[in-house]
Amino acid sequence: MHVKPHAEGTQDGQAQHPVQHDGWQGVALCLAVGDGVGSVHGARLVFFVMWIILPERLGPVTPVQVAGACAHSSIDLNGERAPGAGVKPCNRPQPAVQNAENLSTGVWWTHPPRLASLAMTSFTRRFGDVLLGTDPKQRLRISRSLTAASVYLICVALMGYACLTGFMAWREAAELSAAILLNVMIWYAILRSGLNKRFADPALTLPQIMAALTVISGAYAITGPVHGSTMMLLALVLVFGIFNMRARDARLAGGYTVLIMGGVIAWKVRSEPEYYPLRLEVAHFVLVAAIVPTISSLAAQLSSLRAKLQAQKEELSVALQRIQILATRDELTGLYNRRHMLEVLTQHQKRLERTGHHRFCLALLDIDHFKRINDTHGHGVGDEVLRGFAQVAESVLRETDVLARWGGEEFLVLLNDTQTNQANIGLERLRDLLARTALVPNMPELKPTFSAGLTAYDTSEPLHVCIERADQALYRAKAAGRNRTEVTQPPETSPQPRKVMG
Repeated sequence: MHVKPHAEGTQDGQAQHPVQHDGWQGVALCLAVGDGVGSVHGARLVFFVMWIILPERLGPVTPVQVAGACAHSSIDLNGERAPGAGVKPCNRPQPAVQNAENLSTGVWWTHPPRLASLAMTSFTRRFGDVLLGTDPKQRLRISRSLTAASVYLICVALMGYACLTGFMAWREAAELSAAILLNVMIWYAILRSGLNKRFADPALTLPQIMAALTVISGAYAITGPVHGSTMMLLALVLVFGIFNMRARDARLAGGYTVLIMGGVIAWKVRSEPEYYPLRLEVAHFVLVAAIVPTISSLAAQLSSLRAKLQAQKEELSVALQRIQILATRDELTGLYNRRHMLEVLTQHQKRLERTGHHRFCLALLDIDHFKRINDTHGHGVGDEVLRGFAQVAESVLRETDVLARWGGEEFLVLLNDTQTNQANIGLERLRDLLARTALVPNMPELKPTFSAGLTAYDTSEPLHVCIERADQALYRAKAAGRNRTEVTQPPETSPQPRKVMG
């Protein structure tokens, strides 16, 4: 693409500050790629990358010139694609557009490192998702496995040093390094594919530790005069699993380490006594036999302590749940108790004051002649009547309604989003079902009734006033012969004058 410099301020059409053609080709390429991405931000990012990699190809392009080039593109400086526009050739730059100064003062131009930081952050996040996955638990397991793999890098570095100093053959080092790389890739593939989730320990702590111990034993066997330096890696590997392994696994890993190191030491003492002298190897084995079981024992103790803490945590969770139930529920009926019901009423009151649409009614219910039931049949039968009444009432009421034991044989019902006439229909439905239900299975003739006082809540009154009004309606229902509902409306309230702000 050939772009002519824009002539401005001269008679012969030559620009006072000619722009290199290659620079405009770079701008046109940036805009074309950004257009394919879908916004001018893509052009900015591509331009910045080209500015880093090929600055000599872009030339001294100014923000004003890029703004002019944007005028020929299908995207504007605000990052929007022009409707129905395609990629247009950038044959010549246009004069500076209106917001070219904004472009020149934008973060993307005056602070390229800041744009690079944003691009790098996005790239790092996407790379992390590809490498570790998006599942938080799996990411943690894979990152721990890769962190533990750094021990292998130490082995490889040590073998490289042994090869450079002539203590180890390059072939043996290459073979062991290949085995190390294969081991890392196998565990990463298992964790990244999710196959580890099929096991009781999804982290596969013990198998990974056993594999690492085997690799370190192999490094001990072929590193010749510097083999003693690999012994500290045994303890390091065991420490990686000290907080995750169970007590049995920790003892198994410790026993495996002692056995495999004992076998390797016995083999190398016989095959290469010049590098593995008997007296030195005896000292090495004593260290392994003393230190490794100590670490395993410590891991077992930590595992037991972790199990106890987990059991205590579960017990505390159950106790807390029990306390919450006791604090909010009536122990006999399982309904909300009076204290929690007051909290529920307060929440509904605030919601009504805030929205003005969440109206509700209150009904106070009392089982008729309940004292007579207790005196005649005993308190055990009275308790069964209370429980049966609560179950029948909950089966009739809507899911949005709230039923609570208010005290003794009294129950308070909050009926949501309804008026008194509709609420009364629900109470009568409860009355009909109660007349057809035996609350005490072995006493089907016992059919208790209830009286109710029903009222609607008014936003201009406190809650206790509404509850008192329902209570007065309940007394009137009892005085009128019981087994009935008395409905009372809130008093008419005159609208309060609004204050006029001066």
